[in-house]
Amino acid sequence: MSDFGLPEYDQHREWIRNARERNMTWEQINYAGGKDDKDLEEFLRSQSVMNFWKKVDCDEWRELVRLQKDAEEQTQTIDYLSGQAMILGEGEDNDVTVPRDPKSAWQLYRNKLLERGFKEEVVDEMERTTLKILKRLSSDTTNIKPIKGLVIGNVQSGKTANMAALMAMAADWGWNMFIVLSGTIENLRQQTQNRLLNDLNCQGNLNWYGLEHLSKRPMLGQRTQDLHFDKASKQRYFTVCLKNTGRLKGLIQWLQSDANKQRQMKILVIDDEADQAGINTAKINSSAIRTINRLIRDLVNGKNEKSQKIDNKYRAMNYIGYTATPYANILNEAAEDSLYPRNFISTLSVSREYFGPQQIFGLEDGEYDYDGLDVVRIIRDKDLLAIKEIHTEGSLHIPLALQNSICWFLCGVACMRIWGYKKPISMLIHTSQKTDHHSNIAKAVREWIISKGSNEIIDECEKIWEDETKRFTFEKFREQYPQYDRKDEEINKYPLFSEVSKELGVLLKREPTNIPLDEDDDFTYHEGIHMCIDNCKNNGVNDDGMYVRLAYPTEDNMPTPAPAFIVVGGATLSRGLTIEGLISTFFLRSVSQADTLMQMGRWFGYRKGYELLPRLWITFKTNSQFKFLAELDQELRDEIHEMDTLGKSPANYGPRVKNTPKASFIRITAKNRMQSAQATDMDFSGSFNQTYLFDNNVETLKNNMKKTREFMRHHQFV
Repeated sequence: MSDFGLPEYDQHREWIRNARERNMTWEQINYAGGKDDKDLEEFLRSQSVMNFWKKVDCDEWRELVRLQKDAEEQTQTIDYLSGQAMILGEGEDNDVTVPRDPKSAWQLYRNKLLERGFKEEVVDEMERTTLKILKRLSSDTTNIKPIKGLVIGNVQSGKTANMAALMAMAADWGWNMFIVLSGTIENLRQQTQNRLLNDLNCQGNLNWYGLEHLSKRPMLGQRTQDLHFDKASKQRYFTVCLKNTGRLKGLIQWLQSDANKQRQMKILVIDDEADQAGINTAKINSSAIRTINRLIRDLVNGKNEKSQKIDNKYRAMNYIGYTATPYANILNEAAEDSLYPRNFISTLSVSREYFGPQQIFGLEDGEYDYDGLDVVRIIRDKDLLAIKEIHTEGSLHIPLALQNSICWFLCGVACMRIWGYKKPISMLIHTSQKTDHHSNIAKAVREWIISKGSNEIIDECEKIWEDETKRFTFEKFREQYPQYDRKDEEINKYPLFSEVSKELGVLLKREPTNIPLDEDDDFTYHEGIHMCIDNCKNNGVNDDGMYVRLAYPTEDNMPTPAPAFIVVGGATLSRGLTIEGLISTFFLRSVSQADTLMQMGRWFGYRKGYELLPRLWITFKTNSQFKFLAELDQELRDEIHEMDTLGKSPANYGPRVKNTPKASFIRITAKNRMQSAQATDMDFSGSFNQTYLFDNNVETLKNNMKKTREFMRHHQFV
């Protein structure tokens, strides 16, 4: 059987696509516009002679047509900034459909999303995407290998909602054990565990149970023999497990502690941030494997925690990695027992309310021309020197760019309070990975606010307010993000500074502090600025009895007016954590890897209610890097769409990823995370461009021939 995913069939597929664009039916295309096989044979022969097509017979042609038809039916037309596609491996889709019972887990979760303010078209798209992924999973892998896939989301775009949607729909169809592999930070793991339980545990057909810290000797009531995995059971179980050695070993031991229960388990493993912690960075051509990667492999491939084969099998094992930066997942290793997504790679769409790399930094690659939003401010070199003095010498002098970013934050807080915003509002200062530097920066910022005094700061704020509101107007926002899916009247406009000034007086009435603790050691919040230093060095509480790290109030404990936070930190703020109400960012980190830098973009996300306020202060180099990342991200998504259209399997064809010739500018990812990457100088189009339609005018054709001869003589081709 021919492999129709090969490039030698590109011309055939291109003809079929063009025929569809000209509204030819699939029946007409089956005969290439002719009446029968005789006409088709003549068409194929002439294309082979005149246009150098690879020779195919009538049956092979019809198979190519069938593959293109399947691809069209499975893939909706993709909007270039918010599209969704999937490339598939071999194997048939299962026959699952969207659950319609109002008491089903999916319908209950769907209603919850709508109640939270998700637009119906956004939830509909999530439903289509979820069904498409679910169709590639298997509820019985006892006689086949585990299903392995990859879902590519966007930074700060709500991947958790998509994961919960997949869990809900899979639960309705009988999957009964869900394992979410979280990152490496316990408080984020706990946050995910609580959120999933809250999202999924509704009064309906199914009962959800969250299991924690599973091991060979679990907590009371969490032994596998005490749980119900049989086909008739309405119980569904999930656990969120840190990607560390002890937790993963304990999880595997728990899963395999009862052979009968193990044979009943239909498992879906969701690897959140799949490019973090679990990548094998040992040499892939050796027998060595990094421990975390080995344990995840053992979990998925049905081995025990010592990598030994066992006789017993799970009823079903499915593994899906979720990440916004998939470069290591597709470039590092593709061995059969690895975590490479052999069965499918899918991209998640985002709504037209998302602020991502293309929206903020723009995109210019010839085919697309997208300006980006005028919200980025470049930090001058002399300001960088001043920051260095704060880091190393404890200087209290903060440079102009940082002063401007603080003043804009203060104006933004005042503005959002005028609008009646009810959630936390934040500024992020990310200048270094060193914890001592964080303390110095926080001290300098606090001293500057105190020493200036409220009147002088309000004067500085007025200058910034006038400059920024004239530079980035509502009209400019509409011009630069024309697809933004909210009506004009739904977007808050800048108030007059006289109104802002009154709120600034309230905000600056008291000095900035850490988060106060009351007599019961509960967090309390005030109308002023909360200074937070979030890093692994701070244990939380300082000598004055205040909490230093970032801790937002809960929905049940939200103060009025909206609380304001200036957050200084490094690695703990770089991935996974959402900085709520982020309107001002001062970002200096110099990072040489694309995936690391993209994940640091805490300013990506949704900004409903304060679309005009976000600003970003970065260096010229970082700005250039993010512009490159916007192209890199979009071209990978286009590549996956192209592979989907051409029917290429991820098991046979690795996606192409754009690179930059200067490693000093930025790498795609670390060298030991892209060991199977193969460099190539071929162009990125993936197809052979060839003229096959000619103007039917004699004079035009003669002139074309004349120009061609002149060109060839000039370049000494003839």
